[in-house]
Amino acid sequence: MSSTTFAFSTVASAATVDTTEKVSASTTKSKDNFSWDNASVYFLLTDRFRNGNTSNDHSYNRGLDQSGKVLSNIDDRATFHGGDFAGVTQSIEDGYFNNLGVNAIWISAPYEQTHGYVVGSDGNPSYAHYSYHGYYVLDYTQTDANFGTAEEFETLVDTAHEHGIRVIMDIVMNHSGYNSLYDMAEYGYGTVAPGWEDAYYPHQNINNKTYHSFIDYDTN
Repeated sequence: MSSTTFAFSTVASAATVDTTEKVSASTTKSKDNFSWDNASVYFLLTDRFRNGNTSNDHSYNRGLDQSGKVLSNIDDRATFHGGDFAGVTQSIEDGYFNNLGVNAIWISAPYEQTHGYVVGSDGNPSYAHYSYHGYYVLDYTQTDANFGTAEEFETLVDTAHEHGIRVIMDIVMNHSGYNSLYDMAEYGYGTVAPGWEDAYYPHQNINNKTYHSFIDYDTN
């Protein structure tokens, strides 16, 4: 420590020193006493937690019709609902987790998911099933745009650490994505039959039999 810094420290007011020591002691105690043996872990699905940035709600044209308009009057039980990294960060800053006594957040898989949807059941009418849960991974090296950017995820982690909270990532190496009609057409793999858009984009009244009838599994 330089003499200048030392001199400044010794002449600081008692009130300032006391406050600094209390904050420092509290932070140190929180870090030193953390143990996974008695951690209070809060698991959350990012998409279903809090929407902090509405501009990313329909990334990759999710939940939109062919003209880019938001669909209405559809069964949205398995669509993306808007929760994102920004929303989690806001709740950390608001003290939500600290007030609950939580010192670790287990966050759902943040990787880029398949862009399109598959079908939620064999019934008719059925419903669109997007990867809002993070278990249909498309690219393990990117964050999903619906959840937010890598920078927003970094901010989430940094903010959590500032509040004495650890962050656990859900690693889902055995949950890669399905071949959705949208992704097949977007990336040009496999053979998708003409007219698939008319069945796919309404996001309703399409069961598994209809959905897969537009995929040619016999050629390439």
